[in-house]
Amino acid sequence: MAEPIVSEITVEALPAEVFARFVGDMGRWWPMAYSRGGARFATVHVEPVAGGSWFEVDRDGVESPWGDVRAYDPGHRLVVGFNIAPDRGVEPLERQSEVEFRFEPAGEGTRVIVEHRSLDRHGRGEEAIRQGMASDHGWPLILASFARELRFPRTPALSAS
Repeated sequence: MAEPIVSEITVEALPAEVFARFVGDMGRWWPMAYSRGGARFATVHVEPVAGGSWFEVDRDGVESPWGDVRAYDPGHRLVVGFNIAPDRGVEPLERQSEVEFRFEPAGEGTRVIVEHRSLDRHGRGEEAIRQGMASDHGWPLILASFARELRFPRTPALSAS
């Protein structure tokens, strides 16, 4: 079995809040570059139950699956299937890797740990996924985007009256 990719970041909020913001606000902070829709990316959703779906929605409302929800333990962990192929296509179930997000107390804050495992299931695509997600522009960038949202939440634009 291939070594997992592990990345982590510590943020200044308690695990329950961090988990709720991580999952509930994912569409606000997830980097557009890590979507299938690119500039058409609108949001991402995690259905809050094991057996649910993890998917993006584009500006036209078209959903694109990223994987299934394998474990949903609010405040503690989220495990999802990762069906994204190196060409951003959809991997069949037997070729999906798995991503676990853990939320552990760290002093007054929370350590968010990402473990992307079973990359060998992607077959010949394993190395491309590993290089991308293990690089500074992979999971570390995604976690940094989340941490930035926690520190500087975006507010809805004010409409002109």
